[in-house]
Amino acid sequence: MSDRVSNTLFDLIPKLSAATGDCSFEGLIAELLKILTGRHFHSAKPGYQAGRDISSRDSYGNTIFVECKRYKKTTELNERELLGELQQAKDETPDLDIWVLVTSRDVDSKLYESLHRKATQDGIDFAVIADGDGEPSSLAALYANSSATVIEYLKSVASDEDLPKPGSNGFCG
Repeated sequence: MSDRVSNTLFDLIPKLSAATGDCSFEGLIAELLKILTGRHFHSAKPGYQAGRDISSRDSYGNTIFVECKRYKKTTELNERELLGELQQAKDETPDLDIWVLVTSRDVDSKLYESLHRKATQDGIDFAVIADGDGEPSSLAALYANSSATVIEYLKSVASDEDLPKPGSNGFCG
């Protein structure tokens, strides 16, 4: 993905609704994970969410909870809050297999290690999909896996002229 296109997309993502629902950051992540994995992901209703924003439970597979944080680069992730979310997830769903943190900013090593240690102690696999965790980032790779879907979501917050066309300008998709 070219820098110009990826910067445009990353600039527009924070404009998606912070609320839960289909046209939100959480809705976009649920759809992208569905496309990537072939599993259906359900959005949690607003209010108490038991440690997840979206989840997937397959009777023959793993139970996956996903916590989404759509933050600016200047907004810190709160370790205590995230540890609490992980604990709620474990308490509410003892058979939880995987807890995923998806965030629009980087996750520092101290926070990562803290969450990883807690998840491991509770017998849960832990993963992070984040902006800033590599080049390209894992979040950019998730977006690139289905660029047309990302562009469709972004149409609610940007004009067609502001959006890259799949397959052009170095955009993967």
